[in-house]
Amino acid sequence: MKSEEASFKRYDAESRLKIDRDEQQARRTAEGDAMKGEGGKTARAEIEDSVATQLQQLAAQFAQSMQELSSNQIEIVSVLQEIKGSQDDVTDAVTKVVGHMTAPRKVKRDDRGRAVGFEVGESEGDMRSMLEKLTSGQRQIMRDKQGRAEAFA
Repeated sequence: MKSEEASFKRYDAESRLKIDRDEQQARRTAEGDAMKGEGGKTARAEIEDSVATQLQQLAAQFAQSMQELSSNQIEIVSVLQEIKGSQDDVTDAVTKVVGHMTAPRKVKRDDRGRAVGFEVGESEGDMRSMLEKLTSGQRQIMRDKQGRAEAFA
């Protein structure tokens, strides 16, 4: 009886061990199948492919962004050149106005000596010197022998 009991226990232990081995094998097989995706790729290979695809997409987006930035910079340079041209035009106009304001003037008189107008001469110097002359009070009125205003320089 003891030998039958020992034999039964041994058979029971072996059966349990075999069942455990079969369960582990089935679990490994199921996990392996779960890790395989389409085309028999493993999950790791799928992740690597996904990362590679994402990197390619990011590289394409970066290239597009750089191209847009380059295009924007070209537009900015064009606008700045237009502004510079406008500033040059404004500077020329202001220079002419200041030149006209600082130009010497000579009174024109008729045969009887009455003032009938004036002649505007040419201004001299650059913008800075003309503005200094205009704001410093350096201009003076020249009078003729009779005390009449003859010129303004």
